[in-house]
Amino acid sequence: MSPDSQSRLPVCPLREVLNACSFAQKPDLDALDTSGLTNIQWRADRCSRSSLLCFQRFDDGRSDTEIIERYLLHSEFSALVINRPLDATQDQDARWAGASGPDAPRPDRLLQVGSGRTGSRQTGALQTEQLIGRPVFVTAPGAWSETLERLCDHFYPVRPAHWRIAGVTGTNGKTTTVKYLESILLAAGCRVLGIGTLGLTLNGQSLAETGFTSPPYIELRRILNDCRAQADTLVMEVSSHALHQGRVHGLRFAAAAWTNFSQDHLDYHGDEARYFAAKAMILEQLAEGVPLLTTSAEVEHRLRTERGPEVPVMRIAPPSLPAESTIGAPSDGAKSASLTANIDPVSSGDRTNNEPTSAVDFTKATNSTPSQAPELSAEALRASPFLALSYNRANYALACALATRLLGAEPPATWRALQPVPGRFDCYVYQQRTLVIDFAHTPDALENILGAIRAAFPGAGVLTLFGCGGDRDRAKRPLMGATVCRGSDQVILTSDNPRFEEPQAIADDVLAGMHACSTAPTVILDRVKAITALFDRLAERPSHEPWVAVIAGKGHEPYIDQNGFKRPYSDREQVLQNLRRLGWLG
Repeated sequence: MSPDSQSRLPVCPLREVLNACSFAQKPDLDALDTSGLTNIQWRADRCSRSSLLCFQRFDDGRSDTEIIERYLLHSEFSALVINRPLDATQDQDARWAGASGPDAPRPDRLLQVGSGRTGSRQTGALQTEQLIGRPVFVTAPGAWSETLERLCDHFYPVRPAHWRIAGVTGTNGKTTTVKYLESILLAAGCRVLGIGTLGLTLNGQSLAETGFTSPPYIELRRILNDCRAQADTLVMEVSSHALHQGRVHGLRFAAAAWTNFSQDHLDYHGDEARYFAAKAMILEQLAEGVPLLTTSAEVEHRLRTERGPEVPVMRIAPPSLPAESTIGAPSDGAKSASLTANIDPVSSGDRTNNEPTSAVDFTKATNSTPSQAPELSAEALRASPFLALSYNRANYALACALATRLLGAEPPATWRALQPVPGRFDCYVYQQRTLVIDFAHTPDALENILGAIRAAFPGAGVLTLFGCGGDRDRAKRPLMGATVCRGSDQVILTSDNPRFEEPQAIADDVLAGMHACSTAPTVILDRVKAITALFDRLAERPSHEPWVAVIAGKGHEPYIDQNGFKRPYSDREQVLQNLRRLGWLG
């Protein structure tokens, strides 16, 4: 028997699978022909007439009328599984009344109400059984994740045990930690599938973009099924949304880490306490005896306070650096990322009296065993100058510890495998001008990168260009503005994925926190023009003055999201164009 066949689950008839699920409402399965349901989908627009659509409702303010009209009405699915009953109203019936043509839906056939009679015009909660004559299953409260797992076991029957899994959560640093880990494991000869903000990679090769930090559960199971023959180790970013929505349900992490915690995503979670609680759900994904690794004293302390002293969390210390280090070699062109930096040997504010101490065997470490990552050599720093940044050293320490747990032994010279992560402290240097592109888009991330730059370039001026995304946590906008003011000498405020908000309204929210700027911020909402203005400012300064310009917020993203469209755009391309315009490319 092949290893692949051993990892596959026995396939039961779909009718038996549905019978085993817990539904609050369901059609008569004995009268239902399930033979035509040959695929499972989570997106209504990807359905065919052979699709079973699993549609998850959220508390996002959308009415049932909007959900039905926007997603379900014109989808071709043959059966629907949903986590909440739909509530039809006379208002939505009125909207459908104007439809015409042989395929136009009839409002009196859209929903069957609790009485079971077609054509009822009742309002309020409806016990939905059919949507345009198609069977509708409503999962019982709390049964959504288990239902999806059973259904995916039918359509994608690969045992989770096929995969060695490492998961990384945290407000910032997930992508960098996962990419470092992926590089270390590949260098050790592992077959690795990587999933995260940068998309899918299989054994080091880019496969596809997903549009998610952590894909929805059905998509994740499809990916794992499709890649099972090419890889057996999965390293993935695990967002708070993914944990809260059950996107990693049933997966058991052989290694896991929590990078850090600060304010973000309050538009979804509501408040900071719920956001932390969602992150802490990663503890439920740990395999037996596996500790949750972190470099954050705050995360460790809060978990022990809220979950008890025996919570399986282990803090490690990032490698320290000498007081002064020379990074890289000189070069004439702006392609070089070389710099001479004054390095702060202490990680960004995470040290307490309960210090991590000596190195330990990560394969046997428990939650009571503090540890320290291997020291970083001068050779490693020259080869990987991005490790000069304290938060990158923290990410590196976690990646080393995760790799050690997965491999069963500490891999040698892990720094040799590392590569810069796209959009994470991408550097371009021309004489006394250093340009940095970074994905930082939270108050904490901005404070980290600006603090690291101040430490690494103590005599340089700092010019920061940033914006805030639309339709996201508004409370963090003035906080981001205040953070940039504290860490910068000059500021250009611009647009960053406004989505369906007015860019000027977003800027006004940010400006509310920028009263303490030493120099009044310049507002240029057109991001292309803003970056051009940034370069012009650098060119106008005396050539002997050292300046670091930070272009924050988008990093690797190849688009600007506005009014429902993602138009092509790249900070990196804009930087390269301006370097050529000024003759700063070697």
